[in-house]
Amino acid sequence: MNTDQPLRILSFTAEHVKRLKFVEIDPNKNFVVIAGNNGQGKSSILDAIAMTLGGKNSFGPNPINKNATEAVISLDFGRFKVTRIIKGGSTSLKIEGADGERFPSPQTLLDGLIGEMFDPWMFAEMKKDKQMQTLKDVVGIDFSELDEEYNTLFTHRTVVGQNLRQENARLADLPEYRDVKEKVDVTDIMQSMKNAQEANEKVEKSKLGLTALKSDLEVINENRCSLDSSIDTLESELKVLKDEIITKVASRNSASASALAKEKEISTHEVSISKMEVIDLAVFTAKTKEAEDTNEKFAANSKRDDQRKRVSDIKSEHTNQTKRLEEIKSAKSEKMSTVKFPIKELTFDDDKGVLFNGMEFDSASSSDRLKASVAVGVALYPKMPIMLVRRGSDLDTESLRTLHHLAVEQGAQIWIERVGEDGPASLIIEDGSVKEVKNLSI
Repeated sequence: MNTDQPLRILSFTAEHVKRLKFVEIDPNKNFVVIAGNNGQGKSSILDAIAMTLGGKNSFGPNPINKNATEAVISLDFGRFKVTRIIKGGSTSLKIEGADGERFPSPQTLLDGLIGEMFDPWMFAEMKKDKQMQTLKDVVGIDFSELDEEYNTLFTHRTVVGQNLRQENARLADLPEYRDVKEKVDVTDIMQSMKNAQEANEKVEKSKLGLTALKSDLEVINENRCSLDSSIDTLESELKVLKDEIITKVASRNSASASALAKEKEISTHEVSISKMEVIDLAVFTAKTKEAEDTNEKFAANSKRDDQRKRVSDIKSEHTNQTKRLEEIKSAKSEKMSTVKFPIKELTFDDDKGVLFNGMEFDSASSSDRLKASVAVGVALYPKMPIMLVRRGSDLDTESLRTLHHLAVEQGAQIWIERVGEDGPASLIIEDGSVKEVKNLSI
């Protein structure tokens, strides 16, 4: 079936649908306003259109007039005619082409043309996220992969940013010693200190040896004095103790020789000790302490360098992520620049949602939001842009005029129900039938 041109209802007939008895309308126009008091059947006309095109899921309770057993609806689109019959709990649908063609799967055909019945206010009253997704579907743009990458990357970059702040704080707390360029090797200092200690121990050992020699000399001298005393005694007893004197003299001579040897050994030790130098170990202790301090500072500098590199790596990661986020935004902007929106005033922003003339959609005037909604409806269902407005009483004359202009401009057919018999109307419904056909003037 050729449906290059938008379809609209040229003729409507309904019998025994809900409150309707029999209604026949030949709108052949873009704008149909059905007026009447409450409970007269206005809504039943719109329900009949929805039931015919939408199928059984759009019937609702009690689709047949309580005084009948069967309801029949017929919609003539010129190129084909759609007839739905509802009887008991079942329904049948038939589509006949203008040249007598028959279509074996009529509901599938209608679903491909109309989808769901669209109320012009439907888009305007959607929640922000659904509204934007609907507009994306209309213009055929899908940012889901870019959005998923962006959101994942943004969340990760947030964590990286927090980590960067923490690591920067740690870096700021670490000391830095600019005068320390390298670590000191204390091995040589420790070896020199060990050698000095050994040298000092040798000096002390020599001093102890000298003291022992002097002590030995004192003992020898004491012994010699004792021998002198004995000799004197023995000499007075010479006659009696001549042999003993000779022995004592020999012992004394031997003691004198030992004393001389000891004195010579003492002299040698004294000369040797006088040549020795006692090394001040405090110098090595100070050097060791200085080296340890330097090495602590070097270690602190190394730790700070490591932390600075860690901060630099995190900062680099954060920068790369920010760059990728900007690339995603640019890719989306580039894609957006090629998109053709239903009307030029309509666009969207990831943060603000749908926009009208660059402002958030909710801030736009009622007529602007209505204009956008009709345009979206036509874009959603370009083959059969038929819209049903059930709250027509909420629209003032200016809004009706705007809606009428949009229907003509966009090639849509809009059916509106309004409460009351006064005001603009295409026809008046009373007790399930057409009471009066009027010339719509708005």
